[in-house]
Amino acid sequence: MTLKLRIKQRCFSFFLLATLLSAAVNGRTLVPFHIDLEGYQYAAVPVKVTGTQTLVQRGEGLWRLALELRGPLTRIEEWVDFRWVDGEPVPLEYRYNQRVPFNNESRRLRFEPEQQRIRVNLNDDAYTYPYDANVFDPLSYTLLLLNGLARGETEFQFSVIDRRNPRHYEFSIATDTSVNEPHAVVIAQRVPARGITYIVLDTQWQIPTHFLRWRNDKLDQQIRALEARVGDRNVSDLPHWSDPRSNLPS
Repeated sequence: MTLKLRIKQRCFSFFLLATLLSAAVNGRTLVPFHIDLEGYQYAAVPVKVTGTQTLVQRGEGLWRLALELRGPLTRIEEWVDFRWVDGEPVPLEYRYNQRVPFNNESRRLRFEPEQQRIRVNLNDDAYTYPYDANVFDPLSYTLLLLNGLARGETEFQFSVIDRRNPRHYEFSIATDTSVNEPHAVVIAQRVPARGITYIVLDTQWQIPTHFLRWRNDKLDQQIRALEARVGDRNVSDLPHWSDPRSNLPS
């Protein structure tokens, strides 16, 4: 079965929001994590993928966010190396590889402030943009969402190199939600608009627990955190959007 998915980084990178809020601001220390994931792409029949995402420290102030997903004839690998400077991510290099029947894709971003440039490779094409410290890759920029939440913000705006071009992203805290868990917050992606896109965050453990997208009043895709290990703590019983195939946002 062909799995075109749209399980590209712009979907699943939202799950890389999973850096601790307590570690996301004021220069506090990041905490490594490991999350087990389960996802579905809905077409004629649901197609299942499983995977993991991790945050590991690779050196003094140097970290890697990584995502790996596998399904029928499908493999997606994505990672970014970044420095954590004064409580903010500074991306260095980003890689994305998708192997899906009839839809392979390879991407690489290199952030080079000394040369005042950002280099982009998309499959066999190459592009160069002027360096801008406010432009992020499709993974490490998500740490800024947690920074904003920790500051009490309700709206979030960033510039992201989405495939080959820098694009404007906007998010806000959703109010049309039936998630009633006391420690859950739901964030909606407003721009770019790709149907209705929500991310459920567990503010007690400070990790994302559910990504969902609806199109034309139907669930298009979802991915859930099954369980996690954050630092030295095992985490389960995470909040999710209940019955997403019939329980659409109001």
